[in-house]
Amino acid sequence: MSRVRERLGVLCDQVTRHATMAETIRNAQAGEALDRVLAALRGDAEVGDKELRLLLDAIDDACAAHGLAPVTVRGGRGYEPLPVGMGQVDPEPEPVKWGCPHGKCGRMVYAEETDSTPVCAVSGGGELIKVSILR
Repeated sequence: MSRVRERLGVLCDQVTRHATMAETIRNAQAGEALDRVLAALRGDAEVGDKELRLLLDAIDDACAAHGLAPVTVRGGRGYEPLPVGMGQVDPEPEPVKWGCPHGKCGRMVYAEETDSTPVCAVSGGGELIKVSILR
């Protein structure tokens, strides 16, 4: 997954989980960047990865200038592969998870994180779609 898709997923998650997040970003003077990113996620605007990266940077920079933590990156939770030779011996059931209904961001929500089908704030509250992991 590209770094931009991952960051879009984090932003989508933040805006969805926190009702005032979009307003907070706008108050930090990054409303125009947020609107452009949301339009791209909805499919209302063609925005390339380079421009999306710059818009996401602008949102994080504006939030930082207002004393907020970055809203497009996860703190300290990066992917690290298992050491060579470490693999799954007994297959476990595939976890239930949901993803972006538009296929535009990398947001994933696992069943243990929610009591119901999660929604996407970008698409006006539409439900995320159930996805599977290839093992």
